[in-house]
Parts: sequence; C-alpha cells; structure tokens
Amino acid sequence: MEQIRVSLKYEGPDVESGEMSLEDLVPILQGFSSAYRKLAGKYSPSLTHDLKITGFQTGSVEIILLDAIQTLTEHPEETAKAIEYSYELVRKFKEFIQLKRHTKGKPHTKRAKQGSKVDVENADGEIDTFSLEIYEDFKNHFLDNDVDNMVSPLVEGHIHAATIRVYAKQKDDLYERIELQERDFFICSTTETTSTKEAWIEVQINSLTQSTNNGFLYLGDRTRVPYRYKGDNPENLCRVFGAHYRQSVHAKCVAHMDENLKITKVDIYDIRPIQPDLFPGPETEDEDAG
Repeated sequence: MEQIRVSLKYEGPDVESGEMSLEDLVPILQGFSSAYRKLAGKYSPSLTHDLKITGFQTGSVEIILLDAIQTLTEHPEETAKAIEYSYELVRKFKEFIQLKRHTKGKPHTKRAKQGSKVDVENADGEIDTFSLEIYEDFKNHFLDNDVDNMVSPLVEGHIHAATIRVYAKQKDDLYERIELQERDFFICSTTETTSTKEAWIEVQINSLTQSTNNGFLYLGDRTRVPYRYKGDNPENLCRVFGAHYRQSVHAKCVAHMDENLKITKVDIYDIRPIQPDLFPGPETEDEDAG
C-alpha cells in the first residue's frame, strides 16, 4: 500500500536532544490530527484516513506521521486517488496557514475574482490570491483552534520554529514553516462576556515575553490560555518564571470567560512559588498565597 509521509518538525534549545515535553507534544498532535480530520470530513468524506506516529528524529524534534490510506477496494487506481486526496488535504491546510499569516490577525479586504479564487488585501496593503473555499474556512474559523495548538510550544528561548513537510511519490514536497515571531498571527481570539473575582489559583507559566509582560499559562485542567501581568512588580514575574519554568506556581489573578464560560485569558496581579523561598524577597512577604 502506498503511503504519504507527513513530518512535523520543531526546532530550538528545548528539543535539540531529540526529546520533547509531553505538555508540548500533546497539543501539537491534537492540533494536526483535528485539522486533518476536519478537512477530510469536509473535502473527502468517502475515504478513511488513519494517521499514525512512526518515529522521531533527533537534532530537533521531528515527528513522523504516516497516513495509511484505506480504500474500499484494492484497485491501484483507487489507491492513487486516495493518495491524491490526502495530499490535497494537507495542501489545503498549508493554504489556510498562509492566509492566516497574510492577514496577521488584522482587518483585511476581500476582492472577488473570476472562478474559485479571491484576492485578499491585508492591513499593510499587501495583496495575495487564495482559493474561495479556504477563504470561507478562514472566515468561519474552521481550523483556528487546531493551528493555535500547533504553535503553542513556540516560546522564546525554548522552541523557535515549527515546520510541516509532506512527502509523496510523484508529487512535489509540501513545506510550510512558522517562526516564533509569527506566533501571534495564529492565536485564537474570542469575545469576552464575563470575568471572575480576583483570586489565587494554581497555574504553570509556559511562556513570557518580557517586553510586554505577557505569555501563555496552563490552568489546573491543562487548558492553555494567554495571560497579561498587570501587577506592580514585573521583576518578580521574571524571577518566578525563570526559577519555576513548567512548575506549578500560585497566581493572584482575574479570569475572563466567553459566552460558554470558557476561560479565554487571565490577568495576573501577583505571582509566587507554591513552596516559599527559604529567604524570600520583600515582594513575596506581604501576604499569604491564599
């Protein structure tokens, strides 16, 4: 049976040994498999696509996925057709990523063209052409959460790039790379409807951008959400992040939720280790962690 090889490669100091934290690996695999499943259900519902991990490569982390395409017959022409569909699904995913990058999360203008193409002008006045079907998927946020999951491990000083590559016989390789500085183009945005009262909760800080004092954290149920530090002591945030990266800490914060009462972002006003320092600084002595 012919197969298509899909490679998801991540690069940076945290993965140079060829190993990756499960906290980073799980959302990557969930994101890609979910996107692939959605595209398959919409564009090739008559075929069964079974994604499998077949190995890891070192030097960075490269996750090798195998699409064992199962068809209803054993006829070679049917297998070739299935491979064509599978290749096309990843090409659509690549185009979706390119459109997200082009618009940069900002307002844009659609200009209709003849046939099945549209021109999209971004906020910088740059124009590029995309298929109408992918533009509609983009407008409907069809794969937003999936791409968000795949870029979630990109953190300054830890993992700085993600690459998707597809290999298939008698086909050109498909290749798409997302850099750390582009990550914000792919982060989901939601409408806030309510917020909690200020309270101490247990979180894990996953990333920190010091110039803006924001990043991403994990809640107790492993939900990953963006946060912004609004306290008076950003130096303490940097100190706790540096000393307790990927460890649970206490954060005094306000959580903001959407219409489904799902937490979409968190404002942090104070932060400290769960186990107090032996000789805490003045900024951590003024009150208990709750």
